[in-house]
Amino acid sequence: MVHGLRMEYQDRINFVILDYMISEQREFASIMSVAGHPAFAVIDVSQGPEDARNQTFGFQDESKLRSILEELIAI
Repeated sequence: MVHGLRMEYQDRINFVILDYMISEQREFASIMSVAGHPAFAVIDVSQGPEDARNQTFGFQDESKLRSILEELIAI
């Protein structure tokens, strides 16, 4: 599901997928206060991971994620 949305929106939104097996990426997730998987967050291009907003954790249905992405595009 997320990969399908990524393909649909990738020309307007930069998706970053973290691999928790890589220590630097775990540190990045820690700065955003993400302790579990899956987790989704929005970060403005001019801000850092500590400024993450619209955080959601656990399984999200496609309509919820699509809504977050559409809000982001509208900004």
